[in-house]
Amino acid sequence: MTRQESLLRLLRARYAGLLLLALLTIVGVAGVWGIVAQIDRTLRGDFLRQVRLAAQSVNVAHVSVLTGGEEDLGNREYLRLKDLFAAIKRNSDMCRFVYLLRRDENGAIRILVDSEPPDSMDYSPPGQVYEEASEALHRAFTAGITLVEGPVTDRWGTWITGVAPIRDPLTEELLAMLAMDMDANAWQWDVAARAALPVGLLLVSLILLAAVLAANWSRKVTEVKPVLGRLMVPLAVMLFLLVSGFGALMLVERQARLTESSRRFLQAASGELNRLLDEQTRKMAAIGETLARETVLVEALKSGDRPRLMEEYAPLFETLRSSYQFTHFNFIALDRTVLLRIQQPERYNDV
Repeated sequence: MTRQESLLRLLRARYAGLLLLALLTIVGVAGVWGIVAQIDRTLRGDFLRQVRLAAQSVNVAHVSVLTGGEEDLGNREYLRLKDLFAAIKRNSDMCRFVYLLRRDENGAIRILVDSEPPDSMDYSPPGQVYEEASEALHRAFTAGITLVEGPVTDRWGTWITGVAPIRDPLTEELLAMLAMDMDANAWQWDVAARAALPVGLLLVSLILLAAVLAANWSRKVTEVKPVLGRLMVPLAVMLFLLVSGFGALMLVERQARLTESSRRFLQAASGELNRLLDEQTRKMAAIGETLARETVLVEALKSGDRPRLMEEYAPLFETLRSSYQFTHFNFIALDRTVLLRIQQPERYNDV
């Protein structure tokens, strides 16, 4: 082979190497971007499920009585919602704020309740206008849908925000939106930490591929088999095993952390739900015992006087339905036939 042919071969190898390097760089950048985007989508999906779960733990009757004014400060339901939001915040990783939003007739979005104590610098009094509400948040109110958006910036900082609707179970009316904020900077670091392993594996693989191809071209040009070429495969296998082992440990640790976080969150929500159920049970029992002592009720039941029962107790049922979300008020005879359904008076005498 002449000197000119050797030089030409070397130049071709170098140009091919540069072209492959550029291609590997493009593949690496696209791969890193795809991995980060996928992890971000996964985290947003997990966050959205957490927000929905928090919204399901909210007592709709407590929300329906909120006025969005200073009078709520002494409202028992307002204080219970505030305690619930503080518990959700404590038991949720990276959550900074939990709060309730409502849009008024003028289109302004207001904060009804938040998770902050009154002496906190970040405390929002009931009825405070959320002036930084985004277009996406307004669309979520209009459509009544769940949403995760961000990073968005307001007077309190920069956040990843998730919202979920709270509806009246009878009318499906949108009463409010439950919102949760996570610090955007902490979110990005979490994405970076979870992306480190797959991104590292991708980059190591590309670097090893580039090194192997470079060594191969070097042998073709110089006709000398370097030591690096002999060691490349075992080194690559060892590096892959080390990184894979580290990655497996990271995944196990992450799964354990997620499981513990979910357990604490569910425990807090379940405890609040059980307390509310006990409270409603006692309330219903007290109402039943009070009604059972009324002479009017006893006489109407003895005579089977449906019109009188309807006249006397339909107003009470409307009050219970609007204030405590009662859905059924039935009078049942000893033979298990329905004497009267106040919510459906046309149906009676069935077992």
